[in-house]
Amino acid sequence: MRNLFLIAGSVLFAMTASAQDTLPAENDPGKFVQLKGDQILNAYQNKTMEGNYATYLDDVINKRPPVTFTEYHDDNNKSTYSHRGHINFTIIGDYVVKDEQLCYTYHDPDTVQGTFCFYVYRAENCYYHFSVNRPLPKASKDFDNWISMAYRKEDMDTCLPAMS
Repeated sequence: MRNLFLIAGSVLFAMTASAQDTLPAENDPGKFVQLKGDQILNAYQNKTMEGNYATYLDDVINKRPPVTFTEYHDDNNKSTYSHRGHINFTIIGDYVVKDEQLCYTYHDPDTVQGTFCFYVYRAENCYYHFSVNRPLPKASKDFDNWISMAYRKEDMDTCLPAMS
């Protein structure tokens, strides 16, 4: 089980350089807006978000199952996270908005444990998550370093990377 946690943890929250090719061309840094406080809550609370990790395009190109997720955020700060890809699981967690950050805490000793916080930026209908362990994205190249992105199911076609 410890190995499962290590795999899930590294897959879930690893930073990757392959994100550079996955940003839609029309989403230049000028279109990214950082969400804060109630803006984050309004975007996520009582909503089910679909999402993928920065390795998505690389996985598809290399014929590996892409790592994707679905996460429902209720109005009592609970989340239900379903992970799909190399391993599949569903866990219940807690989420909280702390000023400029969206933080999730999971307590499942068999899959994921710990607290993980992100800065959230919106580009059109897509929400990009950036590590709090790095400086806030400012320059064009900084916006290539997202960890995961989320969207409502109806916005999938506008948010998934183009397969060119």
